[in-house]
Amino acid sequence: MGENTSLFTDLIDTKSAMERTLRKLEESWAREDDLLGLSTGFVDLDQHLLGLQPGVYVIAAGPNIGKTTFVLNVVNNILLEAERKNEVRVGAIISMEMGVESLSVKLLATRARLSTRDIKRGNLTREQQGELLEASVAFKRQPLHFVEGFASITPSAIAAKLEHLRATHGRLDFLVIDYLQLLTSDAGGNEYQAISEISREMKRLSHRYKIPILLVSQLSRKYADRSSKDYQLTDLRGSGAIEQDADVVMFLMPQDWENESNPERRLVIAKDREGAKYVTIPLIFFGEQSRFESASFAL
Repeated sequence: MGENTSLFTDLIDTKSAMERTLRKLEESWAREDDLLGLSTGFVDLDQHLLGLQPGVYVIAAGPNIGKTTFVLNVVNNILLEAERKNEVRVGAIISMEMGVESLSVKLLATRARLSTRDIKRGNLTREQQGELLEASVAFKRQPLHFVEGFASITPSAIAAKLEHLRATHGRLDFLVIDYLQLLTSDAGGNEYQAISEISREMKRLSHRYKIPILLVSQLSRKYADRSSKDYQLTDLRGSGAIEQDADVVMFLMPQDWENESNPERRLVIAKDREGAKYVTIPLIFFGEQSRFESASFAL
């Protein structure tokens, strides 16, 4: 009689499950496009993923390939799509690699198609200054939030920040973390145990808030010793847990390992819980502008 009924609030009967599922399907059918989630802005990638849906998306690469830049491009494209529809998207970027100013310069360079070096040095024409200002005004209209200045940040701290954002804005659309291995476990333990706990918590947060979480991940250096340097799932730091919990794992690689300065890149979908694996998306990397484009649409 005195049983705590709150223990059973997560029990969902068939009637509720079917009604909720049909509502979700009707919403997706009513969309102008064929996507079920947020558009990445990369047509080939959207065709395979059907957009970014609630879940964990891991983007991994070796150093200097552009993984952070690629994820920021996705953020920029999400916000651009929201502006096109006269909507807002509430998101957060947690970076322990770069400060807010550095991230903002990259976002501005991407949007305005300007050199990050020229922006930092002020080496801009009057027209380019106007384009930069226009880009900054557009970003101000979107409730994108940055988290910086933490010696360490845990999944519980992330959950508190997400709850605050949702309470403040009445919605929450996406989270970016750069990068996974710099997070601190609430439970402690060795590196593998810590990554396993963090990976599971990110999965829970994606379900709780019904958002895509984009996790930038480091790789071990094992790939450098192989004859074929193409990344494998086992190259992920803490690979077992990440591979198990992630809905999608994508590797960003050079098109030609013998010429890594070549701007051609490959985004390889190594795992997709709901789609084909080892799909390759060809990209072009415009490094000075912190910009990626689908190879078939590059300008």
